[in-house]
Amino acid sequence: MTNLDLFRLYTGTTFALLYEAFPMRRRLDAAELVEHCKLTDNAISREKHLRLVEETWRWLVETGYLRHDIETGYYDLTPQSFGGLTFLDDAEAGVCRGDKLRQLTKTVGSETAIETIAGIVSLILGAGARSAYSMLA
Repeated sequence: MTNLDLFRLYTGTTFALLYEAFPMRRRLDAAELVEHCKLTDNAISREKHLRLVEETWRWLVETGYLRHDIETGYYDLTPQSFGGLTFLDDAEAGVCRGDKLRQLTKTVGSETAIETIAGIVSLILGAGARSAYSMLA
């Protein structure tokens, strides 16, 4: 898997955890996330994945999708990320993609699940970017 593939997977898993807890904040731990996704088989690989998770979270905070309280370790969704997440509960279409994302990230393993997570993440980030851009215009 490329770094971009891993970024999408870890972003999807992060959003699923925070979506499940919304509107409450949640403490996130990189080691738990890496263990959950079960993509590492040795210490070197584990260290790479830990760094990727931490850099993913840093990027999500810097771009406004997440807030992070450094003192407590808690993360929460921002209005920008929530704008991206609103499509997850599409009542008109009778779809709850939020539940699908949570389900997919609980049993990561198949290529299809990883591709579906990547697609949902792309939609979230795109919707958030459109929301942020429309606020600037």
